[in-house]
Amino acid sequence: AARLKEDEGAVINLHRLDQHSARRTSDYLSGVMKGLDGSIQRIGKSVLLCAPNSISVNGKIDLDAKDEE
Repeated sequence: AARLKEDEGAVINLHRLDQHSARRTSDYLSGVMKGLDGSIQRIGKSVLLCAPNSISVNGKIDLDAKDEE
């Protein structure tokens, strides 16, 4: 949260957390981002992108799209 408060973005990898801890962490970060007027986006199965309002995030990752070969 300290980096986010300093207007820095962060990519958070939750892969090593158990399901309960990952959910709690996600909920906490959602609250932090709401308080900072920032955004949070899921960019992988267990990966979150948190960006303060000073950082513009464009586009959306479709996690359901199949890889094209």
